[in-house]
Amino acid sequence: MPEVSDIWIKLNYWYLNNRRDLTRWWAIVLLGVDLILIAFVVTNGISALVGYGVVDKWVSEVGASRVIGADATSRNTPKDVTVSSLESVADGKGKMIYALTLENTNPFWSLKSALVSVTGSSETIDPRDISVPAGETRIVLLSGSAGANVTAQFEGAVWQRTPKKKLPELPLTFTPAEHKFVTVQGVSGLQAVSQVTTTVTNSSLYTINNMKVVVVVRNGSQLVNAKQFYVENLAQREVRELTFQFSNTLGQFSAITFFPEVDVLDSQNIQI
Repeated sequence: MPEVSDIWIKLNYWYLNNRRDLTRWWAIVLLGVDLILIAFVVTNGISALVGYGVVDKWVSEVGASRVIGADATSRNTPKDVTVSSLESVADGKGKMIYALTLENTNPFWSLKSALVSVTGSSETIDPRDISVPAGETRIVLLSGSAGANVTAQFEGAVWQRTPKKKLPELPLTFTPAEHKFVTVQGVSGLQAVSQVTTTVTNSSLYTINNMKVVVVVRNGSQLVNAKQFYVENLAQREVRELTFQFSNTLGQFSAITFFPEVDVLDSQNIQI
C-alpha cells in the first residue's frame, strides 16, 4: 500500500475544514460574473434603443418636413447654395474634370434637389442632379471639354425644411489610402492604371445605403484627379475594405482624401 505524505493529509484536512467557505466563495464569484454579464447586456440594449430612437425620430420628422419649390416667395426662403471653389484638371483622355465645392450655409434648409452644370466649356455638359443637406458641403464632379471663364449654374432648386434636431454626423472613418499600379486590359491592349484601397468603418447603429464616395487626389493644393464611386448597404458596425480604380495612372500626389455622401433626406438610405 503506497504511503500517504504529510502534505497530502494536511491538504485534505484543510479542504474538509474549509469546504463550506470554498463553496460560498465560488457561489459569490459565479454571481459576480452573472451580474457583470447582465449589466453588459442591459447597457448595450439601452444604448441601442436610444440610438434607434434618435434616428427613427429624425427620419420621421424629415418625412413630415415642409418642401418648397423655386417659386417660393416666403420670408423664410433659404439662401442659395454657394460655390466655394471650382477646380479643373485634365482626365488624360482629352476631357476635363470639373470639381465644384458647394456649401449650404442654411442651418435648417436642405437643398433636396437641383440641376447643376457649368457654362463656358466648348461643349454642352449634361447637368447633374444634386442634394446638399443643411449646413453641409458637397463636392460635385462634372466632365466636359476645356473652356475659358467656366462658371456653375443651378436650375430647378427644391428646398426642404429639416428638423431643428438634425441627425448626428454619420460616424464613418477611413484608413489612410494605399496606392499601387495595376495592369488592366484597355482598348489598345494592356495599360497601367492606379488603384486606391482603404478600409471604411461604420460605427453607427444603422445601415447606410446608396453611399457615394468622392475620392480627391491632390499634390499640395493642386487638384491631380477626382472620381466618384458608389458603396451599397454598409451595415451597422461593419468594417469593409474598399478598392477604387482610376482609368489612368495618378501623377505625383501628396494626399488622397475620401468624402462620403449620403442623401439623408431619403429615409431609405438610413435603416434601423
